[in-house]
Amino acid sequence: MSDVKLLNLDELAIIERVVQFGGAQYKVAEQTVDQMISRMQATKNSGEDLNDPLAFLANMRQTVQDILPSMPKKVVGGLSLEKMIRIVEFLNDKELNDAAADMLTVTKDAADKGEPEKKS
Repeated sequence: MSDVKLLNLDELAIIERVVQFGGAQYKVAEQTVDQMISRMQATKNSGEDLNDPLAFLANMRQTVQDILPSMPKKVVGGLSLEKMIRIVEFLNDKELNDAAADMLTVTKDAADKGEPEKKS
């Protein structure tokens, strides 16, 4: 009888993140790969030059709106540039991204070797 190895994605710890502004709390929506691809494809298809400050800011505003869907558009549009940058930095938290990259590396290494994925 062979051993069964199981990768239970339901057990992965979800790190809940919240942005507080103006006394209200806005939960950060976990983004799916499809959502990220759609956003990148829309930017690419729009032909916008992200070196253009107007296009860059509009794209940043839309990204924040997508990731904080409960934050009203008027609130997102009323954020200062510094606050918007801080939100984006928070969303791109280095520790969280490093942990995700480590998980992907383990998965890729296992796939390259033909081994089952290991839970860390």
